[in-house]
Amino acid sequence: MKRKILMGIMAMTVLMTVTGCSVEAPTPANGGDEEILYQPELPMEDGEISPEIDEDYPSGDEANKKEDTSVEDSLSGAAFKLMAELEPGDDGNLLISPYSIDSAVGMAELGAGGATLQEMEEVVNGSADVLTMADYLGNIKESMDTQQDVEWNIANSIWMNQRDDVRLNEDFVQKAQSLYGAEVNVLPFNDGAKTQINGWVDTNTNHMIPKIINNIPPAAVSYLINAVAFEGKWENEYEDSEVLEDMDFTNADGSISKVTMLRSEEDSCFEYEGSLAFARPYDGGNYYFVGLVPGNDGYNTSDITVEEYIAQMAGSEESFSEAFLNREYGEEVRVLIPEFEMDYEASLAETYMNMGMRTPFDKDDADFQAMFETDGANHQFWIDDIIHKTHIEVDREGTKAAAATAVVMLECAAAPSQEEIREVILDRPFVYMIVDGDTGMPLFAGYINYL
Repeated sequence: MKRKILMGIMAMTVLMTVTGCSVEAPTPANGGDEEILYQPELPMEDGEISPEIDEDYPSGDEANKKEDTSVEDSLSGAAFKLMAELEPGDDGNLLISPYSIDSAVGMAELGAGGATLQEMEEVVNGSADVLTMADYLGNIKESMDTQQDVEWNIANSIWMNQRDDVRLNEDFVQKAQSLYGAEVNVLPFNDGAKTQINGWVDTNTNHMIPKIINNIPPAAVSYLINAVAFEGKWENEYEDSEVLEDMDFTNADGSISKVTMLRSEEDSCFEYEGSLAFARPYDGGNYYFVGLVPGNDGYNTSDITVEEYIAQMAGSEESFSEAFLNREYGEEVRVLIPEFEMDYEASLAETYMNMGMRTPFDKDDADFQAMFETDGANHQFWIDDIIHKTHIEVDREGTKAAAATAVVMLECAAAPSQEEIREVILDRPFVYMIVDGDTGMPLFAGYINYL
């Protein structure tokens, strides 16, 4: 359970969409606005489906390219690398949800192939293969679902534009339902669909992310959504004497802000990349708030920025998960945590491309054909953008957190091949006639040499 610290501290959501190169919206199969729940033709036993993956493609521990690296190290390492590449928000702060991003991208990976899948696994999964990550995330979700002391809401869904020419692939649907418990909805992509999608995200993030999309692109074909919300009370409640008002907080530029600090003594700490970290448990002791000041060894603090420290974490060979799991107990650490509330939003597409995940964003080379069935025309699907939103509140009671990420993918159908068209262009001396339509008799005939 405690292996889930990186994934479990902050509850998040990820939304994925699929869209296209044509400028006009495809015509729905019918004009109705009513949501339709997708029912696969094959009956589904509760969690009994074994997804069929290409046997030539390695999976499980065998497929991990870093042989000595556990899946949690792979995913946390990938998360640190993403953080190191992202720009902070306008307020100078940053917050992402590795669990949510991995869940949403993981569903998309089930419909990807070739270089597209390999790059997604390398960059997002930290080289863990698609099934290993899905199994790992599934175990985390199963644990979250059974919690009694903290509140989790975890949901995955797929939204498909109701069209005659493009449908979800049955194999893909079964994998997504079996591995991620995804619900599937088929409906016309109009303003009503936008309202339903935003409403689904709002509900499943406990109203912390009220809206994820402003509009649906005309050629949108599908959205893959992960939503997670977390609410946990502190295992040890703060006494009134431990809530310190009007305390100084030194900002990165040296300016001072007045904040409310929460004072405690913790008996769980560990060192990571030259800094001392504490772990404060939420109710039940299965999830923790971890905090550290870069360069602080518990006595002194060196001059290193948070951005420099994240970059250091991203390039570290030291296992964060192992350091946390081997933390020391019994050594008291005095801790001050500021009460704070923040929101973060960023586009991840360019960042992921810079990190080497380029093929999934390439409209010519991306391979998501396993996600859809088409009418035989040459349809192409690719990722266009990824928008990530997060929210967190930390106070004397505990923590609330959520996030939403929209991965926009495009779809277009290639124009059918045509025979070469012969042409006659009157841009040089030409002959002309006026002909009787009934008899074909020329009524006038002439030519032009000069104009």
